[in-house]
Amino acid sequence: ATAGFYRILITPDNDCFDTAPSTQILLTVLDLATATPSFMTDGLNVNFFANLTNGNVLLWTFEPGQSSSDENPSYTFPSAGTYPVQLVIANACGEQVYEIMVTVSEPVVASVSASSQEGCAPFIVVFEDQTAGQVTERNWTFPGGDPATSTASSPVVTFAEPGVYEVILEVGNGTNSSSTTITIEVFTPPSPVFSVSSDGLTINLLNLSTGATSFVWNFGDGNTSIESNPSHTYENAGTYEVTLNASNDQCAVAHGLTVTVGPTSTSQAQPNAIRIFPNPAKDIIQV
Repeated sequence: ATAGFYRILITPDNDCFDTAPSTQILLTVLDLATATPSFMTDGLNVNFFANLTNGNVLLWTFEPGQSSSDENPSYTFPSAGTYPVQLVIANACGEQVYEIMVTVSEPVVASVSASSQEGCAPFIVVFEDQTAGQVTERNWTFPGGDPATSTASSPVVTFAEPGVYEVILEVGNGTNSSSTTITIEVFTPPSPVFSVSSDGLTINLLNLSTGATSFVWNFGDGNTSIESNPSHTYENAGTYEVTLNASNDQCAVAHGLTVTVGPTSTSQAQPNAIRIFPNPAKDIIQV
């Protein structure tokens, strides 16, 4: 039927009565109450939407004894699983009942730790996924790192070049997802280089290092020095390992060389030490 004004015509079923028209009657046609229930999950918490047409919400039922008369309620389920949720709506034409199945899972909250967040190139870091909740999907991104990506729970990554890098961890469980970042800073290490010259038991060291602000020398005989270009005299001839530890504000790198030292002595012939006769001699001489 179509809404509008109508007259009702009463027609008798025999000849004893005349046809009797009524006055105008306004006929209103009501549509049935309808809804398109939907929801959005966030871990165990679910936001429901009635999406009503021509009706009012009478009741949402989430679990036995757990309900709401709000049009768009929220509800937190006690644990992961699949739950039947019922929506009852109504208008003057009556009630309509809808049932939807809602699957929820434990929330995931991404969290990451690192064996260290700053160090000298090449810098090796062990990362650990410490996400709360069940994880079925995991993706790491390591700018400047080797490897550049990973799906492992505890990847080992090498950062070869100095710089600041934002490492990203993204996790999910098919229903929920989360992400987090951690900052890694890699410093430029010093480069220790030196040369050695010797004179008898004394060595002279020429420091050719770059990127360093302080130095510690170890001469291999129990003695040390913090001079930039030291000299050192050994008590005994022999072979020694000379080590230079060069450092800056963040890093320290060692470099070593083997040196051999000994006394300087040259044997010289003394006057009259050797006699030749006869002198002058011819053909045969005696010493």
